[in-house]
Amino acid sequence: MDITATFLEKARELVGPQLINTYHSGLDEFQFASGKRTWHLVWVQWCALYLNDKTFVEFFRRAGESLAHPNGAVVMKDNVLPWHAPPLPNTDDGSITRSDAHLKCLFAAAGLEVVAEQVQTGMPAHLFPVKSYALRPKRA
Repeated sequence: MDITATFLEKARELVGPQLINTYHSGLDEFQFASGKRTWHLVWVQWCALYLNDKTFVEFFRRAGESLAHPNGAVVMKDNVLPWHAPPLPNTDDGSITRSDAHLKCLFAAAGLEVVAEQVQTGMPAHLFPVKSYALRPKRA
């Protein structure tokens, strides 16, 4: 899924016939269950920072609800503030960098729990840390 059609075309070119489906959509409007689709893995990388908190929660709730199997996962990889602070908006590109604690509150509000997390190593020191979270719907 991408909002930019040329990126999807390039993906088809690079991957070839193994890439069966692509979806031209923004995160906030993507319908996971359209056409009875279900997912084993939803991977969200460097794009959730463009969602406001309300839309973030709604998107991740839909992603969790779309998982086809109890062992399915939603993975988010994004920049994270290295300190506990309110979200930091970037007026240049419209993104919002959030703290680890804030992200975990949003995941919980979306009905998801963190089952694994990892900071990416080897990133330049002057950039925000990059962290990945593996998420599953909360179990009763």
